[in-house]
Amino acid sequence: MKKITLYQFHEWDGGERHIPKDICFESIEEANLFLGKNKFDVFQKRKFTVFDSFEEYQQSKSEELKKSALAKLTDLEKKALGLF
Repeated sequence: MKKITLYQFHEWDGGERHIPKDICFESIEEANLFLGKNKFDVFQKRKFTVFDSFEEYQQSKSEELKKSALAKLTDLEKKALGLF
C-alpha cells in the first residue's frame, strides 16, 4: 500500500467553477511555479491510497474498524479487556 499526496490543477472557468485537470505536482512550490497569468486558477491537495490487492484493501478496512471501536471504549473498559 502506498499513500500519495499530489497537488492537482483546477482551472477557473470564468464563472463560478474550477474544473479539475490532469496536471499534478508533488510539491506546492512546483505547483505554484506552474500557475500562469490567471490569478483564479488554483491547485488543490489530493491524497490517494494505492492498494496492491483487493485483499490488502479489505484488511485495511478491518484495521480501521478496530481503531474506531477501540476509540469508543472508556479507559475502564479498556482495562477490563486487558488492553492496558
